[in-house]
Amino acid sequence: MSIRTYNKDHLKEHAGVTLPAPARIDHPESDDPLVFWTHHDKEPCDVNLHSFATGQDYKAGGRRNGKKFVSFTGRPALIHQLLPVIEEALSYAARATVESYMNTLRFWWRILDAVEVAAAKVGQPMTRVDDVRLLTNVHCEFAHRSCKSFQLFGIFRSLVDSTRSALGGRQTYWDSPEKPRAQKHIPPQEQRDAVRFAVKRTCRSVLERWAKSDRLSQSDTEPEDPDEISLWR
Repeated sequence: MSIRTYNKDHLKEHAGVTLPAPARIDHPESDDPLVFWTHHDKEPCDVNLHSFATGQDYKAGGRRNGKKFVSFTGRPALIHQLLPVIEEALSYAARATVESYMNTLRFWWRILDAVEVAAAKVGQPMTRVDDVRLLTNVHCEFAHRSCKSFQLFGIFRSLVDSTRSALGGRQTYWDSPEKPRAQKHIPPQEQRDAVRFAVKRTCRSVLERWAKSDRLSQSDTEPEDPDEISLWR
Protein backbone atom coordinates (compact mmCIF):
# COMPACT_ATOMS: atom_id res chain seq x y z
CA MET A 1 0.00 0.00 0.00
CA SER A 2 1.36 3.40 -0.94
CA ILE A 3 0.34 6.85 0.07
CA ARG A 4 -0.55 8.99 -2.94
CA THR A 5 1.06 12.39 -3.22
CA TYR A 6 -1.28 15.18 -4.33
CA ASN A 7 0.03 18.32 -5.91
CA LYS A 8 -1.68 21.19 -4.13
CA ASP A 9 0.26 23.93 -5.88
CA HIS A 10 -2.08 24.57 -8.80
CA LEU A 11 -0.78 28.08 -9.38
CA LYS A 12 2.48 26.78 -10.91
CA GLU A 13 0.63 24.20 -12.96
CA HIS A 14 -1.62 26.80 -14.56
CA ALA A 15 0.98 29.54 -14.81
CA GLY A 16 0.75 31.41 -18.09
CA VAL A 17 -2.81 30.22 -18.83
CA THR A 18 -5.05 33.14 -19.80
CA LEU A 19 -8.74 33.01 -18.99
CA PRO A 20 -11.00 33.85 -21.92
CA ALA A 21 -12.37 37.38 -21.75
CA PRO A 22 -16.16 37.73 -21.58
CA ALA A 23 -17.74 38.16 -24.97
CA ARG A 24 -18.49 41.76 -25.81
CA ILE A 25 -21.70 42.52 -27.65
CA ASP A 26 -21.59 45.48 -30.00
CA HIS A 27 -24.95 47.22 -30.10
CA PRO A 28 -26.21 49.17 -33.10
CA GLU A 29 -25.66 52.90 -33.01
CA SER A 30 -28.45 55.35 -33.76
CA ASP A 31 -28.29 58.92 -35.01
CA ASP A 32 -31.62 59.59 -33.29
CA PRO A 33 -30.99 60.67 -29.67
CA LEU A 34 -34.37 59.20 -28.69
CA VAL A 35 -33.28 55.69 -29.74
CA PHE A 36 -30.59 53.80 -27.82
CA TRP A 37 -29.68 50.25 -26.77
CA THR A 38 -29.34 48.86 -23.25
CA HIS A 39 -26.15 47.05 -22.20
CA HIS A 40 -27.76 44.15 -20.36
CA ASP A 41 -25.46 41.08 -20.35
CA LYS A 42 -28.07 38.55 -21.47
CA GLU A 43 -31.01 40.54 -22.77
CA PRO A 44 -29.96 43.82 -24.42
CA CYS A 45 -32.75 45.61 -26.25
CA ASP A 46 -33.51 48.87 -27.98
CA VAL A 47 -35.32 51.77 -26.34
CA ASN A 48 -37.30 53.90 -28.77
CA LEU A 49 -38.76 57.05 -27.22
CA HIS A 50 -39.73 58.67 -30.52
CA SER A 51 -43.47 58.17 -30.02
CA PHE A 52 -43.38 60.42 -26.94
CA ALA A 53 -42.00 63.24 -29.07
CA THR A 54 -44.37 62.80 -32.03
CA GLY A 55 -47.41 61.32 -30.25
CA GLN A 56 -49.14 58.05 -30.97
CA ASP A 57 -52.59 57.93 -32.49
CA TYR A 58 -54.67 54.82 -33.10
CA LYS A 59 -57.99 54.80 -34.90
CA ALA A 60 -61.13 54.83 -32.75
CA GLY A 61 -61.61 51.43 -31.19
CA GLY A 62 -58.11 50.35 -32.17
CA ARG A 63 -56.42 47.73 -30.04
CA ARG A 64 -52.83 46.98 -29.21
CA ASN A 65 -51.68 43.65 -27.76
CA GLY A 66 -55.33 42.73 -27.26
CA LYS A 67 -56.07 45.88 -25.22
CA LYS A 68 -57.83 49.09 -26.20
CA PHE A 69 -55.22 51.70 -27.04
CA VAL A 70 -55.66 55.29 -25.86
CA SER A 71 -53.87 57.84 -28.02
CA PHE A 72 -51.61 60.55 -26.63
CA THR A 73 -50.05 63.70 -28.04
CA GLY A 74 -46.36 64.29 -28.54
CA ARG A 75 -44.26 66.38 -26.16
CA PRO A 76 -40.79 66.62 -27.75
CA ALA A 77 -39.37 69.15 -25.28
CA LEU A 78 -40.48 67.08 -22.29
CA ILE A 79 -39.12 63.74 -23.48
CA HIS A 80 -35.78 65.35 -24.41
CA GLN A 81 -35.67 66.88 -20.95
CA LEU A 82 -36.23 63.46 -19.33
CA LEU A 83 -33.89 61.66 -21.74
CA PRO A 84 -30.61 61.79 -19.70
CA VAL A 85 -32.30 60.34 -16.61
CA ILE A 86 -34.10 57.65 -18.65
CA GLU A 87 -30.84 56.64 -20.35
CA GLU A 88 -29.10 56.35 -17.00
CA ALA A 89 -31.95 54.31 -15.48
CA LEU A 90 -32.11 51.88 -18.42
CA SER A 91 -28.40 51.59 -19.25
CA TYR A 92 -28.17 47.98 -18.06
CA ALA A 93 -31.86 47.13 -17.87
CA ALA A 94 -33.49 43.97 -19.21
CA ARG A 95 -36.40 44.02 -21.65
CA ALA A 96 -39.03 43.64 -18.89
CA THR A 97 -37.73 46.76 -17.11
CA VAL A 98 -37.66 48.72 -20.36
CA GLU A 99 -41.28 47.76 -21.04
CA SER A 100 -42.26 48.93 -17.53
CA TYR A 101 -40.72 52.34 -18.21
CA MET A 102 -42.44 52.57 -21.60
CA ASN A 103 -45.82 51.73 -20.04
CA THR A 104 -45.18 54.34 -17.36
CA LEU A 105 -44.43 57.07 -19.89
CA ARG A 106 -47.51 56.18 -21.96
CA PHE A 107 -49.67 56.35 -18.85
CA TRP A 108 -48.35 59.75 -17.81
CA TRP A 109 -48.50 61.22 -21.32
CA ARG A 110 -52.22 60.37 -21.29
CA ILE A 111 -52.57 61.92 -17.82
CA LEU A 112 -51.04 65.18 -19.08
CA ASP A 113 -53.47 65.22 -22.01
CA ALA A 114 -56.43 64.45 -19.73
CA VAL A 115 -55.57 67.29 -17.32
CA GLU A 116 -55.28 69.83 -20.12
CA VAL A 117 -58.54 68.68 -21.75
CA ALA A 118 -60.36 68.84 -18.39
CA ALA A 119 -59.05 72.34 -17.70
CA ALA A 120 -60.20 73.56 -21.12
CA LYS A 121 -63.69 72.11 -20.57
CA VAL A 122 -64.23 74.19 -17.41
CA GLY A 123 -62.94 77.35 -19.08
CA GLN A 124 -59.58 77.42 -17.31
CA PRO A 125 -57.02 76.51 -19.98
CA MET A 126 -53.58 75.79 -18.61
CA THR A 127 -50.07 75.98 -20.01
CA ARG A 128 -49.18 72.84 -21.94
CA VAL A 129 -46.69 70.76 -19.95
CA ASP A 130 -43.44 70.64 -21.94
CA ASP A 131 -41.23 71.15 -18.89
CA VAL A 132 -41.00 69.02 -15.72
CA ARG A 133 -41.19 72.18 -13.62
CA LEU A 134 -44.75 72.75 -14.84
CA LEU A 135 -46.00 69.55 -13.22
CA THR A 136 -48.28 70.24 -10.24
CA ASN A 137 -50.32 68.41 -7.62
CA VAL A 138 -53.24 68.47 -10.06
CA HIS A 139 -51.40 65.95 -12.23
CA CYS A 140 -50.66 63.89 -9.13
CA GLU A 141 -54.36 63.82 -8.20
CA PHE A 142 -55.40 62.80 -11.71
CA ALA A 143 -52.86 59.96 -11.62
CA HIS A 144 -54.21 58.79 -8.25
CA ARG A 145 -57.74 58.62 -9.66
CA SER A 146 -56.68 56.80 -12.82
CA CYS A 147 -54.37 54.14 -11.42
CA LYS A 148 -53.39 52.64 -8.06
CA SER A 149 -50.14 51.11 -9.35
CA PHE A 150 -47.09 51.97 -7.23
CA GLN A 151 -44.84 51.14 -10.17
CA LEU A 152 -46.46 53.51 -12.68
CA PHE A 153 -46.43 56.29 -10.12
CA GLY A 154 -43.02 55.69 -8.56
CA ILE A 155 -41.04 55.35 -11.79
CA PHE A 156 -42.31 58.64 -13.23
CA ARG A 157 -41.91 60.54 -9.97
CA SER A 158 -38.30 59.35 -9.75
CA LEU A 159 -37.59 60.49 -13.34
CA VAL A 160 -39.23 63.87 -12.75
CA ASP A 161 -37.56 64.53 -9.39
CA SER A 162 -34.11 63.65 -10.74
CA THR A 163 -34.62 65.90 -13.75
CA ARG A 164 -35.95 68.79 -11.67
CA SER A 165 -32.96 68.48 -9.30
CA ALA A 166 -30.56 68.54 -12.26
CA LEU A 167 -32.26 71.72 -13.49
CA GLY A 168 -31.97 73.32 -10.05
CA GLY A 169 -35.66 72.96 -9.25
CA ARG A 170 -37.50 71.45 -6.28
CA GLN A 171 -38.74 67.90 -6.05
CA THR A 172 -42.44 67.16 -6.44
CA TYR A 173 -42.95 65.58 -2.98
CA TRP A 174 -45.90 63.67 -4.43
CA ASP A 175 -47.44 61.01 -2.21
CA SER A 176 -47.65 57.50 -3.62
CA PRO A 177 -51.09 55.87 -3.92
CA GLU A 178 -52.18 54.20 -0.71
CA LYS A 179 -51.60 50.49 -0.46
CA PRO A 180 -54.84 48.56 -0.85
CA ARG A 181 -55.84 46.99 2.43
CA ALA A 182 -56.07 43.23 2.45
CA GLN A 183 -59.63 42.07 2.95
CA LYS A 184 -59.94 39.38 5.59
CA HIS A 185 -62.93 37.06 5.62
CA ILE A 186 -63.90 36.06 9.14
CA PRO A 187 -66.54 33.30 9.26
CA PRO A 188 -69.59 33.67 11.56
CA GLN A 189 -69.25 32.85 15.25
CA GLU A 190 -71.32 29.64 14.99
CA GLN A 191 -69.03 28.27 12.27
CA ARG A 192 -65.94 29.08 14.35
CA ASP A 193 -67.53 27.37 17.38
CA ALA A 194 -68.34 24.27 15.32
CA VAL A 195 -64.72 23.99 14.14
CA ARG A 196 -63.38 24.52 17.66
CA PHE A 197 -65.66 21.84 19.16
CA ALA A 198 -64.76 19.40 16.37
CA VAL A 199 -61.04 19.90 17.06
CA LYS A 200 -61.62 19.37 20.80
CA ARG A 201 -63.54 16.13 20.18
CA THR A 202 -60.80 14.84 17.89
CA CYS A 203 -58.08 15.67 20.40
CA ARG A 204 -60.03 14.05 23.26
CA SER A 205 -60.56 10.90 21.14
CA VAL A 206 -56.84 10.68 20.35
CA LEU A 207 -55.89 11.10 24.02
CA GLU A 208 -58.35 8.39 25.07
CA ARG A 209 -56.95 6.01 22.43
CA TRP A 210 -53.40 6.66 23.64
CA ALA A 211 -54.43 5.97 27.24
CA LYS A 212 -56.18 2.74 26.19
CA SER A 213 -53.09 1.66 24.21
CA ASP A 214 -50.85 2.25 27.23
CA ARG A 215 -53.20 0.22 29.43
CA LEU A 216 -53.45 -2.69 26.96
CA SER A 217 -49.70 -2.75 26.35
CA GLN A 218 -49.19 -3.61 30.02
CA SER A 219 -51.70 -6.52 29.92
CA ASP A 220 -50.53 -10.10 29.27
CA THR A 221 -54.03 -11.51 28.63
CA GLU A 222 -56.13 -10.83 25.60
CA PRO A 223 -59.08 -8.53 26.42
CA GLU A 224 -62.68 -9.61 25.88
CA ASP A 225 -63.87 -6.39 24.22
CA PRO A 226 -63.75 -6.89 20.40
CA ASP A 227 -62.61 -3.29 19.83
CA GLU A 228 -59.75 -3.71 22.29
CA ILE A 229 -58.63 -7.08 20.87
CA SER A 230 -57.34 -5.64 17.61
CA LEU A 231 -55.67 -2.78 19.46
CA TRP A 232 -54.07 -5.17 21.95
CA ARG A 233 -52.79 -7.42 19.15
